[in-house]
Order: sequence, then C-alpha cells, then structure tokens
Amino acid sequence: MYNFRFIHLFFLSIILVLSLSDTGTARVLGDSLSAKEYRLENIIVTSNRFKTSVTESPTKIEVIDINQIKNSNGFRLPEILKNSNSVFIKSYGLTPQLQSISINGLGAEHTLVLLDGVRLNFYQNSMFDLSLLPKENIERIEIISSGASAIYGSEAMSSIINIISKNGFKGSDHLLLRYDALISKGSFNTNKYSLGLKSMGKNLFLNLFFNKEDSDGDFNYIFRNGDESISKKREISSYKIYDVGLQVHYIIDKKQLVKFFSSYNNHNKQIPGIETGNKPSISNQLDKNWSNNIVYENFLSENISWKSNLNFQNNLLHYEVKPILNSFYKNLVYNSGNEISIKNGIANLITGYNFVHAVLESNDTENGVKRNQHSIYLLSETELFQGFKLFPSLRSDFISDLDKNIITYKVGINYRPLKDVQLNLRANAGKNFRAPTFNDLYWKESGNKSLKPEYSNNYETGIVYSFHNYLSGMIDVNYTYVEAKDKIVWQPQRNLIWRPNNVAKSLSRSVNISGSLSKNLSSELIIKSGVGVSFTNSRKTSSLYPGDPTYDKLFPYIPLQSYKGNLSIQHSIISFNLFYTYSGERFSDYENKNKLEPYRIWDANISVTSKYFGQFVTLRFEVNNIFNSDYFVISGYPMPLRNFTITFSLNN
Repeated sequence: MYNFRFIHLFFLSIILVLSLSDTGTARVLGDSLSAKEYRLENIIVTSNRFKTSVTESPTKIEVIDINQIKNSNGFRLPEILKNSNSVFIKSYGLTPQLQSISINGLGAEHTLVLLDGVRLNFYQNSMFDLSLLPKENIERIEIISSGASAIYGSEAMSSIINIISKNGFKGSDHLLLRYDALISKGSFNTNKYSLGLKSMGKNLFLNLFFNKEDSDGDFNYIFRNGDESISKKREISSYKIYDVGLQVHYIIDKKQLVKFFSSYNNHNKQIPGIETGNKPSISNQLDKNWSNNIVYENFLSENISWKSNLNFQNNLLHYEVKPILNSFYKNLVYNSGNEISIKNGIANLITGYNFVHAVLESNDTENGVKRNQHSIYLLSETELFQGFKLFPSLRSDFISDLDKNIITYKVGINYRPLKDVQLNLRANAGKNFRAPTFNDLYWKESGNKSLKPEYSNNYETGIVYSFHNYLSGMIDVNYTYVEAKDKIVWQPQRNLIWRPNNVAKSLSRSVNISGSLSKNLSSELIIKSGVGVSFTNSRKTSSLYPGDPTYDKLFPYIPLQSYKGNLSIQHSIISFNLFYTYSGERFSDYENKNKLEPYRIWDANISVTSKYFGQFVTLRFEVNNIFNSDYFVISGYPMPLRNFTITFSLNN
C-alpha cells in the first residue's frame, strides 16, 4: 500500500518549487486563449490530456463539433452520438428512455464518459445514462476509440467519450449580454422550452441556462403477435425533464484563470418495459443529478502550467415498479486533483494526482458502502525525430475497498513519413481495467467481495490522410483489437441466487473506415458530407461449464456491420441536413439463435434564419424515420415510427 501522506507532500513540494520559479517570461493568459481558439479551428483535441491535432494523435479521435451538434436532430446527447461512425447506441425506445453505448463491441460499462474531463460513470454500476445530458450546452465531443485507463483509470477499457461544455469567452472591453430562447413542439405531445443568458466582460464570463421537456411518449409502433401485425401505441412512457446550469469563468490576471460549473438535472419518467402484448406494469424512474466543478489554472511560466480541480456529485436514482419494487440509489462523489504540465525542447510532460471518495446509499446494498481511490499518472509526448512522435503513459490506481493497487500503461506512436503530404500512421498498445462496481461487491445476499478487476489488452493501428485542395477532406482507416479477461458475470447458484464472478473472456475486433468532404462554394454556401463503415466481431471466448453453448458466440445486439452517412448544406439563411443509418445483422441472445432484422433509418431537418432589429429568428423542422421503418434496436423495445418536431428559436 502507498504511503499517501508522502504522496501528498511530494506533490505539494513540486507545486511549491514551481510557484517559486521564474515567471518573468510567463505566458499572457489572453494570448493563450487566442491560441486555443486558433487550434480548435485546426481540430485540436484534448482527450489525451495533451493538445494534439486529430491527425497527429497516437489513437483515433473523432470530433463532433458545435456545428454538427447544432445540426443534429433531437434534444439530447444520444441523438448526437448516434450519427457517429464509431458509436453504436443501444436504444430502449424514445429518448430519454435508457440509451447506452457500445464501442468496439464492448458494453457501456467499458466506456468512460467525461464532462470537461470529470468522470460521469456511477460507481454503483460503472455506467452512465447518456440521455441525462441536453445538447444545448455542449461545445464539442471527442471520442477516443481505444482503451485509455493509463490516462483516466477505470472503465476506459474500450473507449472515452469526452464532452466539452460551451465556453464562448473571448474577452471584451465592454459588457456584452447575450440570450437565446427556444420553443419546440413535436409528435407524441412533446414540448421543449429553453432559455440561456450570457454575460461577458473583460475578465468575467457568466452563462445561465434552463431547459424543460415533457412528452406523453405514446408513439405508434407495430407489434407482431405470431403471424399477426398489430398497430399499437406505447404505454407508460411519459416523461418530464428539467435541466438548470450555471457556468462562470474569471480571469484573475494574465496568468491565472478560475472556472466554475454547476448543473442540476431532474428527470421523472415512466418506464414501459419489454413489449409482451400485455399492458405494461406501472413503473417510474426518478433521476436527480447535481454536479459541481471548479478548476484553477495557473500559467507559472512559459513552459510550466498547473491545474487544480474540485468536483462534487450528488446523484439520486429512485426506481419503482408498483406494487412489487421500490429501490433507491444515492451516489455521492468527492473528487480532487492536481496536474502539472511541463514543456521543453525534448518532451512535453504531464503528471498528476487524483483522489476520489465515493459513497453509495441504497436499500439494495449493504450499509456503509464507500471507496477511496488514489491515482498517480505520468504522460509524455516526445518527437524522437522529424515526423515521428512517441506517447508513453503510466498510471497507478489504489482502490481502498479492493485493497489493491492497479498499474496500467499505454504506448502510442504517430509517424508522418512525407513532410509535404498530410498522411499519418498511428499505433498504440496498452493495458486497461474496470474495477468491480458497488452492486457487484455489496448487493444484499449476493454481492461478491472477492471480485477482481476486469482487464484488457488493447491494440490499435490506423492511417489518416487529410487534404485541402479543390475539396477539403479526410480519410481515416482504423483497426482495433481488444482482448478482455476476468470479466464479471452474474451466475445462478444452487440456492437460485445470482452471484457475480470473474469468469468470462472476450475478443473484439473492429475495422472502422470513415471519410469526410467539404466545399465552400461561396462565402455564404458550404456543402459537407461524411460516410462511415464499421465491421465489428465481438465474441465470448470462455466457457462457464463443459459444453457451454455460448462459447465463441457473438455478443447480443452488436451489429456485424453498420453504415452511416450525412449531408449538410449550409447557407447564410437556410440549413439542410440529412442523416442515414444502416445497422446490419445481429443477435438477440447469447447462443446466437435469434437474429434481428437489419434496419435503415433516414432523418432530416431544414431551418430558415432571418435577422430582425439585430435579433436572429430561426424556424426549424425535423423529421425522424422518414420512411416509417418498423424496427427494434433491443428486442422487445419498439422504436417510434415517423415523427416530427418544429422549433422556433430567438437569439442575439
């Protein structure tokens, strides 16, 4: 076990030495902010903690920018991510019903979801319901399609989703006030109202936003009862949602910056459950999530910076199935960290220490469930010779309730062989893990306190080519290999009680090919298009007992192939966006006996914007499932047929 008092003193000593270093050449904060804005235009990403261009990263990183977010259909995060070629969304119906994620053929518990670098996955079950986040306050999304436990720790076995909230702070000598308001009406009596207020001055940025959504959720679908097809409406599926947030950025001086973000989500939704042909039971889920994050940044010198953050989360989930079940889960998380970045002519270094105290209160688990986690990490970016960069990283996590220290690592390279051709080769390999959840360890009468972490060995290689001639575009080809072991599976015991054990292994192989094109036909007219193809083979490679029929079978609901495409035509006053998704053959059971039919979905939207007295007025029309496809993503959970939304928005 670590001597954590020594660790704290070590980091405090480093901070003290750096604070006494020469700051005469300190970077001007305003200049650094300008540099960030310039780099973002060149697709600079931060999910590897280093600011690196997409093409020079050692791993595939897909960026969904503010324009793609704005042009997507829907109101919430899953409806943005579903257009990504890297992502498969396991949808249990109309958003905001449960929407979980699969990348590289692994489960939602193997993807780490971050908001401004802060972990959102619950310690209760390792997952995060993507539908909890509205899209209005999202600036961009970065998707790392590879393991990254050496950078972020547990859950990052298959991928990272890093969501960056809106900033928009450029500094002004005069006080600027901005607002945006939105009213939306749609099918199934769906209503949405949102209001955002921004205030910007020379040193201060304030952003306050409010969002309200509600719907009957009673969409039409086709139910097949044997050979008979019956038109039905979804029952017990209404919802009411409130989202409130406050964002503050304050520039103390030319070297220091403080950021504060607080958000509260209240989601009250009925859960219709699986379709059996009978009336569903009356069930309800209430989510209340309150998250607060404060970040302090200090540019100590031209080459040294220090960042410190504090985060507190209070997440309540109350699930009720009348009159049989009444469960509640209160997740409390206290998170603090310090990170130092050092740049010199040879290498860029980032080192940091993070401490997490997590507590769960639930009537389904034992009392006094808690975890203290201490983490130390070291990352480096080194250009060994012209065009060849090396990215090694190492991390140590000590988890108190497991009494275990976990070491993870990752090594990546990026090579540009031709100086005048924007062609980059990349590869990386590493070890990743997922810690057992509170449910796994402490579920009443069936938790297993002897569980070990899950582990994976990840390998990735790819090639990316970008060009800026008559057309601008990018072609990206990527291969991912994930070998997982000690996976936790809940099994029935002789006493008929289910209990988790480290018994499963899996192998996932994915090929992802994507391309994008854009053309500025004039100063007011831009055409963009994108296409992606994914092939995924994710199967179980262990037997629970001799003759196990699930051995070497594909995991349920992961499509063997998928195709996605989009077309965007943007004029100064008119915007048109078209989206296509094809999800191929997949199975609904672990023995691969029951196939689900492939499905094709077309979505589109068109909007018109006019300016009156300095105010921008936009009218937008969305249609989902244009050709009225009858389909299921998850067996027994029907998806809506054709549906519409009309939105009126106003901003200055």
